[in-house]
Amino acid sequence: MYHQLAETVAQYSQQSTPCIVDLGTGPGLLSAALITVLPNAEIIGIDPSEKMLVLAERNVSSSQFTAKLGSSEHLPLRNSSVDIVVSRFSLSYWRDLQQSFTEIYRVLKHKGIVILECINKECPQWRLSLIKLGMIAKRAGSRVITYHLEVYDYAYSSQEVIESLSTCGFSVLSEEGKQKGWRFCVIAQKHH
Repeated sequence: MYHQLAETVAQYSQQSTPCIVDLGTGPGLLSAALITVLPNAEIIGIDPSEKMLVLAERNVSSSQFTAKLGSSEHLPLRNSSVDIVVSRFSLSYWRDLQQSFTEIYRVLKHKGIVILECINKECPQWRLSLIKLGMIAKRAGSRVITYHLEVYDYAYSSQEVIESLSTCGFSVLSEEGKQKGWRFCVIAQKHH
């Protein structure tokens, strides 16, 4: 799934050497996929966990990758310095959605893109039970299963994300998977 999201980022990349932020990079798996798909990109992995950043630096051993300690509410970046911000499943952990989108807006260049792959809080409970059964069948550890199911308690609906993005000055370009699925993806552009 990381490669598929990296391909989506590549579709929206208009520069030959884009600057891309992997927000909530965790162990850097998305950043590694981005480097594979966009070999000339500068990738900045931002995470609030130093342990995760150490893992990311190990997993993405490339001079194109820089790990930075930070959060969605406080991005350690200059104004208008980034082409694309991408986040995969970290939105549920952001403390303040409006502040986060305001920060993303601040660091994006004119017509910059934000791509958010999110857990869908509107996913029905029966579907979550099927997801849990699938994880058990694949022998995922109990901590992994608990983590993936507890995140729904803090998730947002696609409508909540779209409204927050619009309030912060973004124009929504695309929205996929907004029905009752377990995830959705919203792509928006800074238009000022």
